[in-house]
Amino acid sequence: KEFLNQYGYISHTRSGNHDVPTAIRNFQEYFGLPASGKLDDSTIRLMKKPRCGMPDPTGESRKRRYVTRSKWYKTELTYYVQPGLDLPAEQQKEIFAKALQYWADVSKLSFRSVESPSEADIKISFGTYSHNGTNGERICPYPFRGAGGVLAHAYYPRDGRAHFDEDETYTHDTKYGVNLLWVATHEFGHSLGLDHTNVRGAIMYPFYTGYVPDMKLHSDDIAGIQYLYGSNDGTDAGGGGQTPAPPSDCDDRLASSCQPYVEAGYCDAYPSNMKYWCEKSCSKCSILLEAFHRLFTKMLHLALFLPFLVNFVTCEDDQTIALKFLGHYGYISSSRSGNHDVATAIRGFQKFYGLPVNGELDEATVSLMKKPRCGMADPVEDGRRVRRYATNGEWRKNHLTYFVQHGYDLPNDQQTVIFGQAFKFWADVSGLSFSEVMDANSADIKISFGRYSHGGTAVERTCPYPFDGAGGTLAHAYYPSDGRAHFDEDETFTHDTSSGTNLLWVATHEFGHSLGLAHSNVRGAIMYPYYTGYVPNMQLHSDDIARIQYLYGEYKAILLHCLEILLSFSFKTGPNTGGGGGVQTPIPSLAPTTPTPTDSGTCSDRMGCKPYVDADYCRIYPDNMKYWCPKSCFNCKL
Repeated sequence: KEFLNQYGYISHTRSGNHDVPTAIRNFQEYFGLPASGKLDDSTIRLMKKPRCGMPDPTGESRKRRYVTRSKWYKTELTYYVQPGLDLPAEQQKEIFAKALQYWADVSKLSFRSVESPSEADIKISFGTYSHNGTNGERICPYPFRGAGGVLAHAYYPRDGRAHFDEDETYTHDTKYGVNLLWVATHEFGHSLGLDHTNVRGAIMYPFYTGYVPDMKLHSDDIAGIQYLYGSNDGTDAGGGGQTPAPPSDCDDRLASSCQPYVEAGYCDAYPSNMKYWCEKSCSKCSILLEAFHRLFTKMLHLALFLPFLVNFVTCEDDQTIALKFLGHYGYISSSRSGNHDVATAIRGFQKFYGLPVNGELDEATVSLMKKPRCGMADPVEDGRRVRRYATNGEWRKNHLTYFVQHGYDLPNDQQTVIFGQAFKFWADVSGLSFSEVMDANSADIKISFGRYSHGGTAVERTCPYPFDGAGGTLAHAYYPSDGRAHFDEDETFTHDTSSGTNLLWVATHEFGHSLGLAHSNVRGAIMYPYYTGYVPNMQLHSDDIARIQYLYGEYKAILLHCLEILLSFSFKTGPNTGGGGGVQTPIPSLAPTTPTPTDSGTCSDRMGCKPYVDADYCRIYPDNMKYWCPKSCFNCKL
């Protein structure tokens, strides 16, 4: 419903659900999908693709930001560029100039760059979420929503603002990322007065179709711009900018293209359109001059062709998703450039998660990238940890405090219990302890919920890592000793049910980061990056336990267990001294030190070592493993 509202299929003044099936049918009809009025797979899949943020045409009217059926009343236009961050500024200016030149080459328009936004007709800028454009602009009322989804939007004449989402990864001459030339050419079409078209091969098609080498305008784009501004001399765009006279005899105006449409049944399905374009092939040779002019004008404004032949299948959105994913989760450094890192980064991801290492975006790789997960980066291949703030961080104390700013999905008391239980998982296997405080200022770990560009608790600054709506990133937490733990309010957090997102699992995982743990590639571990769903009677994996004990000491319950064993022995009664009763043998004192082998000459492990040996802990944590697993790791040579 939000999509249908945003793109003009449901009026913002309407309420209730009675409009939704009709709106879905209109969307399906416009994009050539089966018009069922239901949210089938093909409809949802198309709605989720990256696209322009401008509304689609509905009925006979066009949805505009400010003006209706507008155009510039001059043909010499100026533009100003406030560059983004992805590409060199000079390269961006060349790309924007080329995008405008596409429209100039087929119309009477010309464009000139200026150095001040106050002098410009078209103002080009980049921004994220709630953005304002160039320095002289007011805040834009149409915020972006992070990578994917809306790529850019532009205002119709004579406003002239063109905004590009800085969270996208804009690229040039490569299939990776989002091709800036394609998006810019599309948005400048809006800046000049063009609406969206449902012709899939056209630049003004709303959904991003990916990088196209030697990109050209479609005849539909050319006819639209020439309808508004006329054509250059010698330009032939299906009429050269002039309304052609009707043919003297009965003939097709798309002689090379009519047969496929006839075979597809469009003569009966679209009689008016086909009467004009394919009157001979459809046997409709009775067109009147007045009807001809009226229909031609309408066809130029809406579309030259119907989208029934071009089934444009592309995996560009998968490649775009992968590039953003690899950058966000630490496989590609944000300081790198070029395509040489991508295959290596994909291989690093595949290796970490135990997938076939081929450096290609195969189905298994893309499928895993799209699953809901933690927002923290994965360990890079050389073993270093990619941290928000600290490297190899840990708290320099064993008692930590936490503050909870509750979310909306569950009762506050229940959330408090869940967070307490999540901390207890870590406390039960380490030297750590936790207590809740009522003041965020005094808390070591600050827990809060937010959405998109969020701030956390009242005492926190804005988080530079925005959420992305439901699905995708569920939460993230900062390493010691920052202590912020943020949960995405757009998720549906639940407890003791397989529906929604289990808050206990996510909280236990994020608090692992809060304590200094990085991600693990052990699939049963809590610190595995991907959400694995509700698990009744959830417990920490041995991998989680070994990691937290490495940072904060051995399992403190060992000492308690030893004490329980000692207390379980019956008190021994000494010789009767005649005074009745007996003399009890004192319980030996329990020293809080690391236990030593009872037989120093025996080579044996002190725990079940195989999972840790298999996970290469002998090499990663030699000092710890020397004590716990001397036989399995070193055959007791150390």
